[in-house]
Amino acid sequence: MGRRPLPESMKATKGQPAKRLAKIKADAKPVVTAAPAELVAPIAAKAPPKTRISRAQREDVERQAAAAELAAMPVGTKVEPPARLRGEHYAGALAVWRELGPELERTNRLQPIHRQAFAMFCIYIAEWWAACDDLAAGGRSQHVPTVSGGSMERDRPAVRWRAEAFAAAQDAAKHFGLTPREEYALFKDQSTVARENPGLFGHTPNAPANDEKPSSIGAMSRFKSAGPPGGTRSAH
Repeated sequence: MGRRPLPESMKATKGQPAKRLAKIKADAKPVVTAAPAELVAPIAAKAPPKTRISRAQREDVERQAAAAELAAMPVGTKVEPPARLRGEHYAGALAVWRELGPELERTNRLQPIHRQAFAMFCIYIAEWWAACDDLAAGGRSQHVPTVSGGSMERDRPAVRWRAEAFAAAQDAAKHFGLTPREEYALFKDQSTVARENPGLFGHTPNAPANDEKPSSIGAMSRFKSAGPPGGTRSAH
């Protein structure tokens, strides 16, 4: 048995379905698809959100900025270091140049022809300090896996790096008189050469009284305080 038809009075009250849908669409308010301009403008004017960076990235940026600032500062010597020494990777070596270079130049142990050799020394010293820092942070040893599946304790690579940098720095230091023994020998040689070759360094040393042989220690002190105007034998 089918659905009973509605009385005509009820149909008139409900109206036709198609007409009701058309009426709903006509009465509906239009949907706003775009924000008003007065709301969009302030948002567009704001700066984009900052990108979060890791701690390592931040430290790297700070290190690069510090290296650039250090490279722009005067080195304290008339002899300019090699241009590469002003790069961000050699900031430590440039600091060594700035610390020791003025005294070496003042005593004529650093001339333009010596700058490459002195730059090598500065790099070796910086590498030695970098290895020391690495060992201080990570320790001297580490556990490495073995073939049997266990582990054994071994020295970290920085131990070898530090030893190699120390040997290289010590060897380079001899040529500039940067150890007590080599400094004494260098100034002793300078005083002997200056005495046997008057005017070689631009000045004539005072002759010792009564033909006495001058003291090498006194001569060393004179050359250390001023240094001969010319180059040195041992610095090449």
